[in-house]
Amino acid sequence: CTVTRCQEEVNLYFPDQDVLVQGHLDGVIAGEQYHPEPRVLEVKSMSQDAFTAFSVKGWDMPGLVQRYRWQISAYMYSTGLPAFLVAKNRNNGELLHHHLEEPFFTMRQIRDRVGLIAQHVSDGDIPADCDRDFWCNYKHLCQAENQRSEQCP
Repeated sequence: CTVTRCQEEVNLYFPDQDVLVQGHLDGVIAGEQYHPEPRVLEVKSMSQDAFTAFSVKGWDMPGLVQRYRWQISAYMYSTGLPAFLVAKNRNNGELLHHHLEEPFFTMRQIRDRVGLIAQHVSDGDIPADCDRDFWCNYKHLCQAENQRSEQCP
C-alpha cells in the first residue's frame, strides 16, 4: 500500500456563516492490502482501556470517539473520499481497522454544528453541555465561567 498526502491541509468552508473548518490528514492510503481505491487515512492511538472499549462498542463508544466521527466526516467531505481508520493499542501494538464508506454526519449536520460553535464563540460563552475535557483548547473560557459560577473543574 501507499500513503500519500500526509499532513495535507483540508478545508470545509461555510460561506453563509463565514466559517472555515480546517484539518490536516494523517494521509491518503491506497493499495490492495487495505482497499484498492484511495481512502482518507486516520490513525488513532488508544490506551488499553480505550482500545478494549472501542473493540467492543465501536463507534457508539462515548467520549473522544464521538469527536472522531465529526473529524472523519469533515475529512471525507473535504476530500470526496471514503475513509480508513486504524486504531492502535499503544500498550501492545494491536491494531483495529475500520472501512468507512459514508460520513457519519451530513453536510447539513456539520454546518449546523459549526454554526452553533461559531455562535458560542461570538457570544464568548461555552455551551451548557461542554464536556470540559483535558484536550480542550478553550480552557480560558471555562476559567472565566468558573470565576462566575463555580461549574467548571
